[in-house]
Amino acid sequence: MSKTFPFWLLLCAACVVSRPSERPALPQDPAELLARADAYFDSRDYENAEHLYELAAVAASTQGRKGLYVEAASQVAQTNALMGNLDAARQWLESASREAVPKEAQSWVRWLIARGAVEKEGGLEERALATFAEAHAFARKTHQPVRAVQAAHWAGVVAQGEAAIEWARRAIEDAGAADQPGLLSALWQQLAWKLEERGLHEEAWTAFRRARELVDPSDDHAVLVADWSLAHGLRLAGHPDQARALLELVSRSAEEAYRENRLPNDAEWIGHAQSELAELDLLAGDRDAAIKRLEYARRRFLEAGARRLAPQLLSQNAARLEELRRSPRSQG
Repeated sequence: MSKTFPFWLLLCAACVVSRPSERPALPQDPAELLARADAYFDSRDYENAEHLYELAAVAASTQGRKGLYVEAASQVAQTNALMGNLDAARQWLESASREAVPKEAQSWVRWLIARGAVEKEGGLEERALATFAEAHAFARKTHQPVRAVQAAHWAGVVAQGEAAIEWARRAIEDAGAADQPGLLSALWQQLAWKLEERGLHEEAWTAFRRARELVDPSDDHAVLVADWSLAHGLRLAGHPDQARALLELVSRSAEEAYRENRLPNDAEWIGHAQSELAELDLLAGDRDAAIKRLEYARRRFLEAGARRLAPQLLSQNAARLEELRRSPRSQG
């Protein structure tokens, strides 16, 4: 199951459903609105984020605060691009561009990152990579390490081959400079996925292990994601027994959380754990057990809302099931 992780997935890799949130009373100050919208954005609650970014843009425009307007409008553009609303994204980006100037460093780098995101989601990947590289260089020059992390991460998503790995390493370097320990685990995971895409499974496993070492132990969900990722890496690096032990722990933890909270994310992670365990069953020659696990995983993905939020996940599951049902042979 190949994955690449744009920035909004950094703290919750491979999740298809955000945890539910409520809208508290809204502030009137555009800076406060922007900060609250950023919190929604970082948790992948794009609809709430987009709503608050728009309110921040309107408030900033009304108050004549051009820098804040550029930041908020750029984020409206980026959020719409991520939700597939490219027409709206381009309109907001154009509006932000009329006020964006390099001397306003904080808003300029946000505008650059948003421009790259709109280009990327619009299929202009070479142009997007150049924009993210420009944003990264500007963020470093103006001492904005968090924005440098974002730009480097986006560049790593768009870049290919060894260049993608180098961008992932730059993002890790920038996160260290930003004193952002909460990001480092997810960034090491991003590097691991890039290494895996290159077939460097031993190096990928090492990166997954580093991600697990850095995860916040008080964040149960982040620990679960890191454990699943490490188990995935162990399987591909040829350590099936270690992988199975860890995946069974992940599956039990997700099942317990789902019974207690009935949150979609927990249902999803049951599905991910069972999908990986199915691959281990195949390695052990037990095709029937693998099929049963994949069928169970599909039910959990559906309960997580994947039909609407991650149809590609269901497509991958269906394709693997069809492949196994067609052939009576073991699938290694």
